[in-house]
Amino acid sequence: MAPLHLRVLTSPAELREAAPQWDRLWQASDCTLPSLQANTLAVELEHFRPLGAHRLFVVEQGGQFLGALPVIDQRGVPGWRVGSVTGNCWSPSCDLLVDRQCDLTPVLERLLDGVCAAHWPLVDFHAVDLTLPRWQAWREAIDRRGLECLQTERIAIGVLRIEGTWDEYCARLTRNHRRQMRRMVRKCDAWGGAALRVERAVAPDDVAPLLRRGFEVENSSWKGSQGSSVLATEGKLAFYTDQARTLAAKGQLQLAFLEVGGEPAAFEYGWLSKGVYYAVKVGYDERRAEATPGQLLRWLLFERLHNEGCWRTIDFVGPITRALSSWSNGDYKLSRLVVAPRRLSGRLALATYRALRPLLRSKDQPPQPEPQVPAEPDSPADLALAEA
Repeated sequence: MAPLHLRVLTSPAELREAAPQWDRLWQASDCTLPSLQANTLAVELEHFRPLGAHRLFVVEQGGQFLGALPVIDQRGVPGWRVGSVTGNCWSPSCDLLVDRQCDLTPVLERLLDGVCAAHWPLVDFHAVDLTLPRWQAWREAIDRRGLECLQTERIAIGVLRIEGTWDEYCARLTRNHRRQMRRMVRKCDAWGGAALRVERAVAPDDVAPLLRRGFEVENSSWKGSQGSSVLATEGKLAFYTDQARTLAAKGQLQLAFLEVGGEPAAFEYGWLSKGVYYAVKVGYDERRAEATPGQLLRWLLFERLHNEGCWRTIDFVGPITRALSSWSNGDYKLSRLVVAPRRLSGRLALATYRALRPLLRSKDQPPQPEPQVPAEPDSPADLALAEA
């Protein structure tokens, strides 16, 4: 049997060149995030870290990728750079890729070799589900090395697990929720009727106008007036357009519109991947706010997803809110795991991080964009000088 070999990709261009092997690994893994496919991840790196140092650790055997962990370099605890897994509040992409058929322990050991050999005193795994077997095994590998780390629970992410028919799901909703949705349908009927429009078979070249139409709806809500919408935030429409094109090329993009009287009243930007629907961004036109168009869109969309019979989970991506709790029938917890892979500098950096976290938690923070996996005020990078 060929030996395991650790390889490090250092740029989006190298990742694109390795796309066939990387995407075969993604398909063979239990990861369902389409944002961790090669071209989609390359788009994130190009937009958010165009000049940054990238370390995409890969374990291969006989030319086949068995494991991968993408880590980026950022300014952190004063005097140090820190490593951070990919993903941010605009696009979740934080996970570990491991071939489900491989011998897990040696693959993770080789990935950890790469992380420990890098220059970072700290590596921030900022939004991971430590209940998953691959992350439990990663935590065990860290413990076997005797590496110091700090683990904290962050947020609960709401999900709707599709386990039966739409009528069975509706029967478990509150009576008030069902009544409200029927009332909103009647209100929209008075305005010309509500219709769900779902765009999936979109050619990459046709994505841009549809996406702009959708984000114009989002911009007409409170997000636009507060400057946190996609259109109001510099560079984000270009990012989502490039991301959506790569997803459309693989049939993983869904753009859903609620049209009232023939005009868009709500919009949701979503991903379709391995039986999971990710509800990444949602927005509505405040002129139709009394009809709760965002909620009505989801009522009609979730009915469709139930009836199609090929989806097992709807992932709401962001933390559970009062609005989301009315739809959710489950959740999963995301935690932060900060690891000190180097001995002396790592201990010092982790001690500094521990000491300053309580101070940072007490600080007032400026408003953030609608959080998918929100940035925390107490991450290792937030203990730093401002990002260059």
